[in-house]
Amino acid sequence: MAHEAIDDLALRVRPDEPVDVATEMSRIVNRTIIRVFFGDRIPTAAADRIIPALYDIATSLVVRMALPRVPHRLPLPGDRAFHRGVATIDDVLLPAIREARRHRDGGDDVIATLCAASGSDGAELSERQVRDDVVTMFVTATETTSLTLTWLWPILRAHPEVAQRLYDEIDHVVAGDRVRHTHVPELRYLRAVLDELLRLYPVGWIFPRTALAADVIGVTGIPPGATLLVSPFLTHQMAEFWPDPQRFDPERFLSGGIPHRYAYFPFGGGPHQCLGRHVFQVEAQLIVASLLSRMRPVPSSAPVPSLKVAATLLPHERVRMAFAPASRQQVV
Repeated sequence: MAHEAIDDLALRVRPDEPVDVATEMSRIVNRTIIRVFFGDRIPTAAADRIIPALYDIATSLVVRMALPRVPHRLPLPGDRAFHRGVATIDDVLLPAIREARRHRDGGDDVIATLCAASGSDGAELSERQVRDDVVTMFVTATETTSLTLTWLWPILRAHPEVAQRLYDEIDHVVAGDRVRHTHVPELRYLRAVLDELLRLYPVGWIFPRTALAADVIGVTGIPPGATLLVSPFLTHQMAEFWPDPQRFDPERFLSGGIPHRYAYFPFGGGPHQCLGRHVFQVEAQLIVASLLSRMRPVPSSAPVPSLKVAATLLPHERVRMAFAPASRQQVV
């Protein structure tokens, strides 16, 4: 799954020809998740249309997030881009859902499972319900992984000592083989690198929550029904929990662990954490290890991009990097 997309990238890249990192990472992640979640119901060419649609949706939501009480009937900047993105995603997913509803083949992919499911009233799920659940699962499984991997490469470029330690671990653990799920528990430094990336660049940087009852935080009264904004991005920067919080240091997650239960919550907290958490924790490691088994980023003096605040934390500038074959035994 991921291997096919990575092999395709390895055949196309040249050390003197930078590629758009966000596009390539999204393509690899999308193709992996499409196969895992949807089998052969959605062709690769159709899946690739979702990449820019998700980007448009993420960037267009920022105004609505800043003005949550404005009724949806009143147009705001970004609404047109949002609706175009939704229309593209519907154009890709709805035909597959309708086909699965017409021909119930007993498949075990997500679409087939939802089409065979019933709601709390015993009735089958509506097309809208299936569509909403499919989109939720797809977005949570892809957005965190593809965006985090987009940030990974400029960070490795800016921290060559971290990059070299990561390369050494992958070369030692994988040892010229194809990367497999059995390698994941041994890739401890890779997991720490990804954890530190999510500390500095949490994909979901702010979460709205509704107060179910009156409460007091410090000296501030919270009425029932109030909307509270909880920010992993701000919490992950608190020097009270994270010494020198601006510094990228994966060692934090190898030595002392997380200093407080809610000092680190890139996937939210409590029982309703992001559905993409477990997918990310396995697939991201497999994808990075597979990529670095085949190729390495070409050194460059380009800085780490600044942040662009949208529904997610995006690089303000498009990340372009060149890759070269890894200088060791070719992966079989």
